[in-house]
Order: sequence, then C-alpha cells, then structure tokens
Amino acid sequence: MDISQAFKDRDLLYMLINNMPDFIYIKDVDSRFVIANKKLANVWHLDNPEELIGKSDKDWYPLELAQKFMDDEQAIMKSRMPLINSVETGLDEYGNEIVVSTTKIPLLNDDDEVIGIVGMGRDITALSKAQEEVKEREVQLANESGKAEVVADILHNVGNVLNSINVSVLEIHKSLDESKLPSLQKAVNLFDEHAHDLGSYLQNDEKGKLIPGFIQKVSSKLVEEQSAIFNEIAQLEKRLEVINHILELQQNVNRPSLYVKLESLNEMLDTASEILMQKLINRNIKLIKHVDESIKIKCIRSKIIHVFVNLIKNSIEAFDNRESKEPLVIDVSCVDSPEYYVFTIKDNGAGIDEEHLNHIFNHGFTTKSKGFGFGLHSCATTIQEIRGKILAESAGKGMGSSIIIHFPKN
Repeated sequence: MDISQAFKDRDLLYMLINNMPDFIYIKDVDSRFVIANKKLANVWHLDNPEELIGKSDKDWYPLELAQKFMDDEQAIMKSRMPLINSVETGLDEYGNEIVVSTTKIPLLNDDDEVIGIVGMGRDITALSKAQEEVKEREVQLANESGKAEVVADILHNVGNVLNSINVSVLEIHKSLDESKLPSLQKAVNLFDEHAHDLGSYLQNDEKGKLIPGFIQKVSSKLVEEQSAIFNEIAQLEKRLEVINHILELQQNVNRPSLYVKLESLNEMLDTASEILMQKLINRNIKLIKHVDESIKIKCIRSKIIHVFVNLIKNSIEAFDNRESKEPLVIDVSCVDSPEYYVFTIKDNGAGIDEEHLNHIFNHGFTTKSKGFGFGLHSCATTIQEIRGKILAESAGKGMGSSIIIHFPKN
C-alpha cells in the first residue's frame, strides 16, 4: 500500500490540520508533499495546499536550503530516528529568513516499512531573537563587572532581571518540550494502521470516532501553547527594556563630571535608590524620603551618588542580623541649619556597637565577614573633599543606626 492510498480521506485530515498554528505536512519517500496545511501553503502564497502535492522543497526553496531539508529527511527515513524540536532556518511568505523548531517523524506502514515522513514546524523567530538579545546583553554586562561599587550594584539589579528572563526562556523551552505536536503522530499512526478502511474506521469504530475530537483538542492545545509562548516573549521584551533602562542609568551615573557644580540632592538620592531598588524590594524594605527638591549642593555628582549608594546599601545589609519583627524601614531626611544641610540616613536595623562607632569610617575597618572596609571610608573621603562632615550614631546593638552628613551650603 503506498502513501497516497493511506491518506485518501484527505478532506477530513485537512479540516483537522488546517486549524493548527504550525506548519504541518506529510511527504513520501522521495520527499514530495502528500499532505500539507494552509499555514505551509501561505509561505508560497498558495490559495490551496493541494498545489503543493507532488512537489518537493526544491520547487520552492533555494536549492542549497532545499537540499539540506531533503538530506535530513532521507537520513531520518533511513535511520528511522525522529528529529525532535530541531532549530532550522526557513523562509516566511515575504521571503524573510525565519527560525523554525522542526519535528520530523518517519511514517511506517503495516509491514513496518518506511513510506514517508510527518513534519511539523513552529516559527520561533521572536523567541530566538529574544534569546540572542539576552546573550548580547549578558556580554555587555560582563564587561562592566570590574567597575566601581555602584556599577556592581547596577549589575546585581541586571542579574535579577536576567533571572526572570531565564525563567521565561525555560518556560518557553518547557512548552516546546511538552508540546502536543507529537500527539499528532499517534493519530497519524492510527490512520496508517487503518489505511485500508480509514473512512469506515473513523465513522464506525469506537476508537476511530474519537480521533477527530482528539485532534481538535490537540489543535486547541497548540493554539494555547502558542499564546503562552507569545506571552512569555512579551515578558522577555519588557525585561529587556528594564535592562536597557538600568544600563542608561549606569551611563548617567558615570558620565564625565570632573568639576564641581550645583546638583539637586533629591535627584542624586533618587538615582541612588533606583540603583538599589531591587535589593529593597527583595528584602521588603521601605525607603522613606523627606528631602526638599529645591536643595542643591556644590559637588561632583557621580561621587555623591556613590556615597548615597554605599550608605543605603550599608543600611540594607544592617537588616541581615536584625531579630525584630517590626517593618524594615530606611528613613532619609534633610533639614536646614545655618551653615549646613543636615542629611540623615536612619534605619531600624542591627545597630552599631558603641566600641565601633569611632572606627567605622577608618580605612580597612569592617564588621562584615566578607567586607574590606572600603565603602564607608570612601564616603568619608568624598564628604571631606567638599568640606562637609560625616558621623554615625546608634543606641547600640539591635537599636538601629543613623549616618549623618553635613553638606556645606556654599
């Protein structure tokens, strides 16, 4: 029995596969189309998929690409080993190159002879592009990893976003791995087994009667899978926008600013808190700001942002050893005095031992097991450069702490 006889009831089969969102086709042992759906016919601007019957990829694709497809199919039929979710290059109806996840399964008759191949393809161009963008972004971020403390925190935020991206990519891979496309092969096998009486089998046999409904359910499931993948891709695009924003923020922080000028205290604080926003969110820490937008100080902008990043991060880390169950709060305020703007970062974290208060700004001093004692010393040096003052206050261990900066008014 040849393959054309096995699928004489094509109208029913077309009705089923034409509802699917993927490229579906069956070829004979010479890689000529025996069955094809509308999705595939649309690639070549054909109104009727029947126009593909008897033709091969060489009638449509560039010779080199068509030969590759045919060689792969001949190898599958020879080895009887299916090709599952192989990523290949194809063309869309506009002649644009697309990326396709392809599954090809050898088709056997009752005598266990290979009589053709069943193929299913899904356009994953958007997913592939998103993955490439992620890889490119990861390379860019890797080049920034050795920069200053503020850059390290920016990269930490990017890492959190990339984790979310990786989750989306894994979800997409999972959807592809668990795709119901292979279920179609089960139905095709049943068609093959009953090729001699396919119409009667579908109409009269109890199991055969279930096949159209089964394939319809598979079709609906495939539509759901496609929708889920598109949703994940949309999330990937949003997260890539977040990464772009973070990178823009880093460039803004590190733009050349080698001279002193009037800068908004509130704007610099906002930039620092945005750099650390992910850490604040992850630890459920509330940052409260009471800083008048009109306050400006003479400084090198990037240096003061670095100071704010270090101090806020220090407060965040102060909650690591905190035993109290009350809400975690960092309160930032600024009050006007005759000579200074008195800027305070106060937290209700672990507090500072009295014996450490006079040393925390010393170079190399740290109470952290993995710290180097550079951060707070760097803050003190920067504040001294603008003729300001910095000090720490704490009522003791478990009582929170405050870092107070006096910014000169002129």
